[in-house]
Amino acid sequence: MEEIIGGSTSSFSLDPTPSGSDRDSSSSNPIVLDPHPTSPKVNWFKWWPIPAFSAAYGVHRYYRRYRPRTLPVLTPLRLPELYISIALAFVVAGDSVEREEAVIDDRHLLTIELAGRRAFDALLDPELGDRFGNIDKKLLSDEHKEELRRIREARYYDGTLSGKIAWWHNHLWSDDRTWNEWSSLIGLRIPFSEWPKKAQDWDTLVTHIANSCDDYDYGSGMLTLLALAVPFGMLARWTRRPLLFRPVNGLQRLLWGSYLYFDFGRENQHWRYLQQIQDKEQCAKALTHVFGDFEEDIQYAQEEGLPRIF
Repeated sequence: MEEIIGGSTSSFSLDPTPSGSDRDSSSSNPIVLDPHPTSPKVNWFKWWPIPAFSAAYGVHRYYRRYRPRTLPVLTPLRLPELYISIALAFVVAGDSVEREEAVIDDRHLLTIELAGRRAFDALLDPELGDRFGNIDKKLLSDEHKEELRRIREARYYDGTLSGKIAWWHNHLWSDDRTWNEWSSLIGLRIPFSEWPKKAQDWDTLVTHIANSCDDYDYGSGMLTLLALAVPFGMLARWTRRPLLFRPVNGLQRLLWGSYLYFDFGRENQHWRYLQQIQDKEQCAKALTHVFGDFEEDIQYAQEEGLPRIF
């Protein structure tokens, strides 16, 4: 028993180096720990609207305690709803600014963004716009359209509800006809050897280009409808009839939420979706075959910034 214990204890050691050998940390232990580990930086500044609007809400409630409101309300939104929604909108706006700056600092993503803007500028030419619109009508067969539809909707059928919501969030801003036209045009101009290797990158790339061609200000449209609904809402609430004021209240809440989404959410989607491209260098290189060189535009954007498009 003693021999077994002695033999086992003599061979058991916490020292990873062989007995009697010199310790060489570079060869015996290939894992080197960073003596000064760093964690990802969190931009806490973009969260300032939460404490700021929380304080504003507290002051507002305190003020209303001594000065009750006498005028009729314009919307059915209660104070917590109003302050929370505005605070979240400011947070989303701050995140959009941060992501836009990250895109500008990245030459490859900036190239893709500039390609989308050139695509939009190109379609401003009526003649070119008409010729572009004929691609889907006259040049694409039904089989080709079906193949493009499968590529475009691949992530929609991933089997999860969140995947379907994300797909709609990213593809809402352009229809399938515009997507097919840009996918076909870009595909014809890019040499096959330089195509993006991942199908998801192709979908993201084409979707971003197609989305960039729609500059309609949906947010202002929702805000206009909300303003037009204000007198009807005030009248309905004045009657105190639930069958009248409840539908109008619901409509006004829907319009307010739609305004926040179409105004703040769309811009955030624009920059966030662009950053999902995995092989950004390959995608940026491929687009130069379609839209030409971007060197001057890149230099200008990194010095002066990008103009707002929504």
